[in-house]
Amino acid sequence: MMHKPEFDIMKGILIVLVVIGHTSIRLPYIDLFWFHMPTFFMITGYLSQRWVSFNDTAYLRRKAFQLLVPYLSYSILLFLLIGYSPLWKYMVKVFLGGTLNITPFSYPFWYVNTLLVALVAFGLIKQLTQSFQLLLIASLYLIVHLMTYLDFHPPVPWGIDNAMGALVFIYIGDKFKAYKTQKWHYSLLCAPVLFAFINKWGGVNYRINMASIEYNHLILDLLVPCMFAFTIYLLCMYLKKWKYITYLFSVLGHSSLTIYFTHAALLYVLAPFIGQPIMIVCCLITGACFHYLFTKFKYTRILFLGITR
Repeated sequence: MMHKPEFDIMKGILIVLVVIGHTSIRLPYIDLFWFHMPTFFMITGYLSQRWVSFNDTAYLRRKAFQLLVPYLSYSILLFLLIGYSPLWKYMVKVFLGGTLNITPFSYPFWYVNTLLVALVAFGLIKQLTQSFQLLLIASLYLIVHLMTYLDFHPPVPWGIDNAMGALVFIYIGDKFKAYKTQKWHYSLLCAPVLFAFINKWGGVNYRINMASIEYNHLILDLLVPCMFAFTIYLLCMYLKKWKYITYLFSVLGHSSLTIYFTHAALLYVLAPFIGQPIMIVCCLITGACFHYLFTKFKYTRILFLGITR
């Protein structure tokens, strides 16, 4: 697939929203949890041109390496710097992963565990016929809603429960590959604004949270994340015309996983000293700088970026 800078910009915007979402700052009328993590999974579905397969063990090992090694490296490094509990308790959390790994600096790590599980699962699903793929994805979508309704959250490791919802959005992103932008589609940019006002003043009180497996509405849990993701996509199609904006958000986009791994620890450390808007900027700049430094040395590329070449 030809490189599409709009997706670098999208990832840059989304990682900014993720950092904001982990502070007490709230945007008027909009809950960032409606769409920022679902959109990341949709982007994965769209950009992935090759899927994990047990028939291709080399690719499977490479994807696992890319996600597992940084996960373990950051887990060890941050514990050494900030560790606040006995080592054995912490390591149990690390190996359980997912939302069972909750510390002041590791609570975002569920995404990385879930992504790996979902990629492996989706590779298996892609081997089925189109009709069976849709049936299985629809079944998983119903299951996560049933789990919310019954308040049933079994303590399963490695974000396996979170991966059921992630698979739905990866599937949507994969299907989006057939999309072609039309000029009239830009009229849809008003849809999220309209929904935000309806949600606020119409008493909808919509909520979704992938991390805690909170899915409350069969229609809106598809419509709202996709609506906002599509709006951000169209916005990025426009923003890519502006060189400096493209550069700024592309840097953040390329650094998004490093920022994701480091921002919670930085928020935890900086909270007693500076205000939240400055903390957000510090998290973004520091994460981007770390990413740049890690690319310069062989062992940091391996340990913190999962890159062997």
